[in-house]
Amino acid sequence: SNLVSLKAEEKNLELVFKVSREVPTLLKGDPLRLGQILINLTNNAIKFTDVGEIVVSITKTPQPVQNGAATALLKFTVRDSGIGMTEEQLRRLFQSFSQADTSITRRYGGTGLGLVISKRLVEMMGGDIRVESKHGVGSRFMFTVPLAVVGQDKRPQPQAPKDLSGSRILVIDDNTTAQEYIRDLLKHMSFQVSLAGSGEEALRLFTEQDNIPYDLVLIDFKMPGLNGIETATHLKAAMGSQQIPIILMVSSYGREEVTKSASAAGIDGFLIKPLTASLVLDSIMEVFGRAISSRKEVPIEITGDDEDLIHIQGARLLLVEDNEINQQVAVELLEGAGLVLVVAANGQEALDILKREKGDFDAILMDLQMPVMDGYLATAHIRNNQEWDSIPIIAMTAHVMEADRQRCLDAGMNDHVGKPIDPQELNTILLKWIKEGRATTDHLSSVTPALFLQKSKDLVLPNQIKGISLDEGLGKIGGNRPLFRRLLLQFKKEYQSYHTKLKDSYYSGDRETAYRMAHTIKGVSGNIGAMKVHEEASALERCIQEENHAQFPKYYSAFSRALEELMEGLKTLGGERSSVTPAPFRIKEVDSGAVAPIFRSLLHLVENNSMDADKELDSLKEQLEATRFEDIALKLEDKLNEFDFEGAREILVSLAQELNLPTESANKHGR
Repeated sequence: SNLVSLKAEEKNLELVFKVSREVPTLLKGDPLRLGQILINLTNNAIKFTDVGEIVVSITKTPQPVQNGAATALLKFTVRDSGIGMTEEQLRRLFQSFSQADTSITRRYGGTGLGLVISKRLVEMMGGDIRVESKHGVGSRFMFTVPLAVVGQDKRPQPQAPKDLSGSRILVIDDNTTAQEYIRDLLKHMSFQVSLAGSGEEALRLFTEQDNIPYDLVLIDFKMPGLNGIETATHLKAAMGSQQIPIILMVSSYGREEVTKSASAAGIDGFLIKPLTASLVLDSIMEVFGRAISSRKEVPIEITGDDEDLIHIQGARLLLVEDNEINQQVAVELLEGAGLVLVVAANGQEALDILKREKGDFDAILMDLQMPVMDGYLATAHIRNNQEWDSIPIIAMTAHVMEADRQRCLDAGMNDHVGKPIDPQELNTILLKWIKEGRATTDHLSSVTPALFLQKSKDLVLPNQIKGISLDEGLGKIGGNRPLFRRLLLQFKKEYQSYHTKLKDSYYSGDRETAYRMAHTIKGVSGNIGAMKVHEEASALERCIQEENHAQFPKYYSAFSRALEELMEGLKTLGGERSSVTPAPFRIKEVDSGAVAPIFRSLLHLVENNSMDADKELDSLKEQLEATRFEDIALKLEDKLNEFDFEGAREILVSLAQELNLPTESANKHGR
């Protein structure tokens, strides 16, 4: 939802998620691969749909008990109202490195490779995938995956309290699918629901009846004719002195101007699509002035073995990882559970530590992409040493395909855990390879579970950070909010200009460094819950790996925007407190004499579409810092990061007019 809803909103598409109430919530499978398939299919649906809707649904197909274990066969469907496909296009759809036809590639981009990988992943999980499509009408991708049912979620389904049960709610939405979905949600909560397909129809329902029949109105913001705010305004005017029902505005994206307009119109609350049952009920309870009880307080009963690390507490691990943020996540995760970690920043350091410690480790967590000595070469050295060759080595990398896993095994590693780190997956693998720990009474008394589940009373984190999934990030470190804030501040400090450095490496011909940088930030961003940056960095990494040079500007631009949006979101964290009182801010004057030659050179580079323009831009930014033109320099940087040279030239011409600089570039002055 977080990864695809904004893309749907940008194209004015309705995005609906429909999960059957029969689908179990506690299942054992591969959530990462399942997510990759769904994201790929949904992104494709959005890409090839210009008008209408995208519906992602999950249902359960009856499955017999197998070998005494309950299984659920889930059916996932991604339906769109897009361009559709012909029979001939359908026959070629899942062929490697081909799209339905070349005209689609020219208009929409891509190679169709994502569908080939999705098909392979589905089949590897024991399922199958198929597609139904009609040219000009839309497509429906369906795949099934069998999953083991590992427990029973005893949390109650969202239900209206007795005194609100039976309340009448009017849903106003021009999209039939969205209407029906919201109606079903509310009916299961014991509300009475009526539907209207437009603001005009809703007004007729109110004015044609003598009494006010509704307790609550849910109004979609974007509708033809009267939009949501206009509908609410007309409704209030039509009611006059009569009792007006509570009004909740529903929108696909919480733009600031929408929320401000809704507040100004007297709207009682605001809901962001896609809607979930708990979100809808919480919002209704809030506007009715009721307390919201947390469903998470109700225990969940999980069957099977508990994947707790208590059995291996005291075990010594060697963590080989060059990135400090990844180091902190792993250390906090494992030391908080009672394990002892020694950290090496690269393969050579790991060999030095093994020699010094005489190989006294129960397992090695080995990153693959590292400077000085990578994980593959370090593993080869370890396996060639009789004193160390029996230590289990677990690869820890953002590479996810089966071929990558096989390469790790071929290199002498025992197992593989993906990045971003999934605590449950890591626990399972450690329990598999470490037979027993070295915990003592003294050691166990020093392990503080409260540290792992710490919830500081200090307001160390905002409730929402743009570009960050707090649930994802906090889940990786056991909910330790102070630590998570430190990780985010460290990320902000280390990766502020990362995209520019990556671009410089790529265009200087150092593609290996550019690839490694994309790979690194893919893993780090996933560990802190920056899922948009993680997604775009993954796409950029593949682009570089496949030497798809023509598409690099597109993928780089998307990655750069995602990183900059994240950095903007991280500003809400502030920074570390300083004991020094800052000097009063003063706007300084621009030194036109110093700016002029820099400006001419930069204009020349921009007019010639030169990748060296950003280097000259740094000099211009220094000259404009703390002046009233500082924002212009930042806008110029944005244009160059997007390779929009024409837009950059327009900004430079505008700046020249402000500073009375000539707009003749350096090449006309013999420079």
